[in-house]
Amino acid sequence: MKQQKGFTLIELMIAIAILGILAAVSASYLLPHLKRANCADVESVAHEALLKAVQYASDTGGSPSGLNCSSTQIGVDIPSSVKSCVVLGTGNATSPISVNATPSQGCSLGSYYLVNENQSKGAWN
Repeated sequence: MKQQKGFTLIELMIAIAILGILAAVSASYLLPHLKRANCADVESVAHEALLKAVQYASDTGGSPSGLNCSSTQIGVDIPSSVKSCVVLGTGNATSPISVNATPSQGCSLGSYYLVNENQSKGAWN
């Protein structure tokens, strides 16, 4: 009798089922970390934009209010995880420079609003 080489259909189906279970379990552990990474991207972009907006106002004496974070004046690279980023405030005592950055997806905390006062502080709202 000739000896057969290879796997049976049942063996292949069991192997595929095991791989599917492993993929489902690993995805459930990975997704929360991806959401946290998206939130960190938004916070990082807002912080960088705030620093560059303060520098812009200091260098030019102009108001950075209303500028997009990726504009040539501010010059922040915006990753795909950030939907929008806008500089607000004129930089004077009554209207401190602030940045409002919104995630595009995956971050359930909402917009990140960072204000330049005596110290930079962030607050989710």
